[in-house]
Amino acid sequence: MLNTDEFKGRFGFGAMRLPMKGGEPDFELCNQMFDRFLEAGLNYFDTAHVYLGGKSEVALRESLVKRHPRDSFFLVDKLTHGTFRDPASIRRVFQDELDACGVEYFDLLLAHAVNSAHYEMYTRQGVFETAKEFVADGRARHFGISYHDGPELLDRILTEHPEIEAVQLQINYEDWDSPSVQSHKVYDVATAHGVPVIVMEPCKGGQLVNLPEVAQKALDAAPNPEGLSNAGFAFRFCATQPNVAMVLSGMNTMEQVEDSLVVPATVASMSASARTRLARSFAMPGTRASTSLTPPTTTAAVPARRSWARSLPRWACATTPSSPPRATTPCTRAPTPRASTARRSSARLTQASSDWAPTISTSTSRTALTTTRPWKSRWRP
Repeated sequence: MLNTDEFKGRFGFGAMRLPMKGGEPDFELCNQMFDRFLEAGLNYFDTAHVYLGGKSEVALRESLVKRHPRDSFFLVDKLTHGTFRDPASIRRVFQDELDACGVEYFDLLLAHAVNSAHYEMYTRQGVFETAKEFVADGRARHFGISYHDGPELLDRILTEHPEIEAVQLQINYEDWDSPSVQSHKVYDVATAHGVPVIVMEPCKGGQLVNLPEVAQKALDAAPNPEGLSNAGFAFRFCATQPNVAMVLSGMNTMEQVEDSLVVPATVASMSASARTRLARSFAMPGTRASTSLTPPTTTAAVPARRSWARSLPRWACATTPSSPPRATTPCTRAPTPRASTARRSSARLTQASSDWAPTISTSTSRTALTTTRPWKSRWRP
């Protein structure tokens, strides 16, 4: 089983958003960031073959692997859907990942972005069985999954695959009680199975760094003796969950690295009640009567649907030649806009289709139709 004591600290370096220069990794800046991260006593680095078009692994090889002893860092890579189709191609992709990183083994290998569709796909393709081979021959010391779905499926996966040693979940204080992400519920499932949690998206892709004014005021009112930044609050919320073993952050500047290093020193200062209050203060819209990180949006009213008495004939969406040519209203239906007219009188067009809602405008000689929804009905003569 994975021994989380191998992690130095509870803060990891996500290599999905590394700095780039001229289409290539900025190796000089990567050197500085990785060195500072290791000097701070941390050692966890996370990448994937698909990150930065494969250049994330190259950056880790040049700025980390070649410059530091192998036992000084904990390296994680992933098997990503769409890069393989069977056990043979899984083995080739995995070896390509080892070669790209310049290592002989990964400390942790994850099946990437598991959800209901990908789980069935991974099962058919033999991902779980092939990963066992990698663990058995030592090229992957541990195996886990990164996960994007509901608690029921996660419970099923962890029951069917007890070999899973870690689960990477999207957790942050906005998504904690979100009915769509369900961070709290999937976290509880992993905890019930005794599987440690690795956190991704603690700042929700930067959304919890640049807050709306009303949310910023609420956060400023929270106790903050250490002077944590918005990102620091987000990291600390995740890191103080009891079953969280690691919190990842995708950093691409030295300022972000320095800001993030404040969190490990203060990670124990947020109580369970404070975590709960913070999560509730920034709940998703509609879940609690409280401040939301997402400002309310105005949704345009959708016209009520009606039904056609009969489908329009084939020529209703084709321009009828005339002399001289007459202007028609363009039809926006997929795949490309085209002129659309009808010769029938407006008396025949008294109802709208249940599949689309045309806007009817009459002229002296014809009726023009404009639809904003894909055409679904089959033409009948």
